[in-house]
Amino acid sequence: MDKLNLKNRFVLPPLDMRMALFDGTVSLNDLEFHRQRSQSVGMDVVGSAFISTEGNTALGSISISRDEDVEGLSKLAKVIQRNHAKAIIQLVHAGRLASPQAIFEKKHLLPARLQIPGPS
Repeated sequence: MDKLNLKNRFVLPPLDMRMALFDGTVSLNDLEFHRQRSQSVGMDVVGSAFISTEGNTALGSISISRDEDVEGLSKLAKVIQRNHAKAIIQLVHAGRLASPQAIFEKKHLLPARLQIPGPS
């Protein structure tokens, strides 16, 4: 693998900003946030992109779970790369800790034999 060349050694860590649209589509707020932040870092790690609706961590998280997400994610990557920063994305699946509101009351995806903790 070749060396990774960065414009500087600053990295924007993955932040769960919850600015995406209700279905996880990249929003104008996401684009503007990363446009501004990527100006001063060598690497911008976009945080908490769910790989499956059943594994969503919270409403407003970015989706990377559907083909329809590619257009918005491409725009986001281009916004970051225009500032000569590397665009990275953090993939998440919350499993049994997925927010019931964020997964729209679908069933949780769990490893076999694990139970979802109920109210105390």
